[in-house]
Amino acid sequence: YEGFAQHELAERRALQWPPFVRLVFAGVLGRDRGAVETAIERYADALRPDARWTVLGPAAYPLARLNDEWRYRIAVKTRDLDALRDALRTLVLPQAARSKNTRLVVTFEA
Repeated sequence: YEGFAQHELAERRALQWPPFVRLVFAGVLGRDRGAVETAIERYADALRPDARWTVLGPAAYPLARLNDEWRYRIAVKTRDLDALRDALRTLVLPQAARSKNTRLVVTFEA
C-alpha cells in the first residue's frame, strides 16, 4: 500500500490533480444538443484566458444523453478556488441565466 500511495501521489503532484489542486466541473444540460454544445463552449472560452486555472474539455458526460437531455461539461483544475468561484459568478452565471433552453450545473470536487 505505501509504495502504491507514494507512487500515485507523486504522479498526481506532477500532473496537477487532486489533492494538489481543486477540481470543478461545469456542466450544461438541455434538450437541444446544439444549444448545449454552444453554451459549454462559450463557458469554457470565458474561463480559458485566466492562468490561475486550466480548463479541460468540453466533452460529453459519460452518459451523454439522459432523460431526453444532452449533457456536456468542462473540468477546471485550480489552486485558487475562491478566484474560480468569482469567475464563475461573473463570467459564466450571467450567460447561463440568459439561456432559455439550457441549464448550468457546477460541482466542486474534494
